[in-house]
Parts: sequence; structure tokens; C-alpha cells
Amino acid sequence: PMGQALPLFACTKLGRYVDGGLVMPLFMSHADCAAAVEAAANADAPESDGPAQISALSLQSVVDQLGDPSSPAFSFVAPSSSVEHNERYVGKGVYMRRVEPEPEPEDVPPPLAAE
Repeated sequence: PMGQALPLFACTKLGRYVDGGLVMPLFMSHADCAAAVEAAANADAPESDGPAQISALSLQSVVDQLGDPSSPAFSFVAPSSSVEHNERYVGKGVYMRRVEPEPEPEDVPPPLAAE
């Protein structure tokens, strides 16, 4: 609906340092964020500072942070369902249909000249 904020999901424990700066992944799907948090928890050593928390952010709050040099950089993560859809259908001829150009009619009078 109009006026509703686009939710994004993040977890500070998923942030990584790249080229000297923190890059925080932002997920458009809570389920994808939760799966990434779980995968990171399973790959890392036991958590010494408590369980990872998922934070919900609005798109507007992220845009506001983009101008702040002390804020982390963000990488947007597309929903896995969208990625799977693209892999399955896009480029496979599902969304395209070859259309032959219509032949020019021979009995149409020439356009009127401008006066």
C-alpha cells in the first residue's frame, strides 16, 4: 500500500570488512536473513557475545545512512525466490515472443502534405 515502508533485514554479525570498511548485507526477505544468520552461526565458533539479532530497517532509514561516512556500506541481497525465478525462466524463452513485423498495406493513400 501507498506510504508503507519497504522492510529490509540486517544482522551486524553478518557484516564483513572489505577494503578497510564495513559492508553490511541487507536482505529483502526475513527468511533469507535468518538462513544467513544460521549458516554464519554454524560456521563460526560458539558465540561469545550472545545470539545474533535480526534488525528490521526501512528503506528510508538506509537511504538516510548512505550519506553518513561513519555508517557501513550496504550490499543488497535479492530474495532467493526472485533469484530462483530468474535462473529458471529468464533467457529461456518464457518471457519472449517473436513478433513478425506487419506488412505495409499497398492500398493506403499517401499522407496529406502539410500546408
